[in-house]
Amino acid sequence: DSALSGLRCTAPAPAGAACRRPDGGPDGGPDGGRGGAGRRPSARSMGKRIAGFLALHPALILWLSVLGYLRPRLTLGFLGAAAFHELGHLLALWAMGARPDALRLGLFGASLDIPAMGYGQSFFCYASGPLFSFLLWGLSPWLPTAAGISLCLGLFNLLPISGLDGAGMLSCLLCLRWEPARADRLCLWVSRCTAALVLLGGLMGLRAGLGPGPLLISVALFLRAMGLLPL
Repeated sequence: DSALSGLRCTAPAPAGAACRRPDGGPDGGPDGGRGGAGRRPSARSMGKRIAGFLALHPALILWLSVLGYLRPRLTLGFLGAAAFHELGHLLALWAMGARPDALRLGLFGASLDIPAMGYGQSFFCYASGPLFSFLLWGLSPWLPTAAGISLCLGLFNLLPISGLDGAGMLSCLLCLRWEPARADRLCLWVSRCTAALVLLGGLMGLRAGLGPGPLLISVALFLRAMGLLPL
């Protein structure tokens, strides 16, 4: 189910089946994504490709601008940790021979539009993001700020809540055991129950003096789990 995780299939296909784009090419165009034999793309065409691949939500740009002004070191650490996390997903997709169609960055997370893959391949791609986050955490003696944020980001994404990698990993495992419709219903139930527990934790954190930050994050996760908050 595309609503359960940050990797979204752009076209359904049987497990292990080769995916073709509507334009005829297996990975991005009628010529297979090569862009024409012997033709080097210009800087302008590369800019158009990047603009078509990467989508930034205006609210995210505003939030990063304010945070960068107030806490520049924290902002750089967060951006580095997030980029390394997404790099894990992209490298895993490249290893599986899949080419993502778009990377969407929103205020409450990121998502990659990808061709349909088998459940085992999808699980590997979901798990690669948190895995890279933990690898960056191992560099804590040299990058303490980014490493600390990366550890939190990796653990956070393992939660089985809609929009996070943990939900996608759980969905893949359940689909190996049960039919997809039943697995999706169970994933949705687990997602909402987990989000409710996280929301309770955010309320307790507010009473304990941790500030409104954890509560706002838990509210956003709960709304995502209930299908009320898009990316």
